[in-house]
Amino acid sequence: MKGIAKYGFKSGVLPKPRQIVPRVKPAFELAEEAKIRTGFADPKMVPKGSSAVSSGRKELSASEKIALSAKAPKKVKEAKTAHQEWRQKSADIRRRYLTDALETEEVLETKKAARRQKAHDDAASLRERMLQTGESEAIKLTMPTIENSLLSGSMVRPRTEEEKSVLALKRGANRKAVLAEQMKLRSAQLLELYQSTREYIITPEELDLAVDQQFSHSSSQSSTAQFNALELKKRLMYENIRSEAFANAREDLANTLLGTTSNHEPGLTEVRDVLDGTSHSHHPTPTEQS
Repeated sequence: MKGIAKYGFKSGVLPKPRQIVPRVKPAFELAEEAKIRTGFADPKMVPKGSSAVSSGRKELSASEKIALSAKAPKKVKEAKTAHQEWRQKSADIRRRYLTDALETEEVLETKKAARRQKAHDDAASLRERMLQTGESEAIKLTMPTIENSLLSGSMVRPRTEEEKSVLALKRGANRKAVLAEQMKLRSAQLLELYQSTREYIITPEELDLAVDQQFSHSSSQSSTAQFNALELKKRLMYENIRSEAFANAREDLANTLLGTTSNHEPGLTEVRDVLDGTSHSHHPTPTEQS
């Protein structure tokens, strides 16, 4: 399969036909070959016994090949038997077929050369007519505009001083907006971190108390009961939510609408209003309401 794929799924490819008679070259091909300068530039450098220009392989014409390969016998012998007569007729037929083939091929080569010469002459005449033909009115009207717009001056129009000042103001405003958004995000993260520090163990007394609560029997029961109560609340709150991602999105949406942090504490906006004196109290969060 792979072997015949490169040949167009054919079982075989015929070789290129051999050139039987010399290729007839038209006048323009001979002129182009005459322009090609090959060989040694200095005649003194030509080696002895050789020529500066290679003569090329000598090719026999159709008439020369006919004279060598299909020439008639000098003396025709009289056929005495039927076999000899058949051999003489076969030889005559082969000579005639070879002569016809060579002459036909020579005629075809001459016609091909004439067609190539005619195509070359037509292309040259068309090129000459196009060069001599004057420019149309449309080209005369549009070409100066194109040349002035593309060739004269810069391709990009330089900005004016007013445009530069407006662009600088826009860039400054965008830079300040990005910095403000970053500061807001950092402040919100810092507030959440501060609110979550209420549950951190900082002093040795708090550490001892936490250890006692975890390992004492009564404390473990109360902590377990508290943990079970929190788990029950969470399950009751999210019993209709099957996806954890949807639950997180719902919680984030609730915090955004209520202005609270992920710890269900007052958010950055409300804390900032209290610190600025705009508001003297904050709204109760869902945790505080419960």
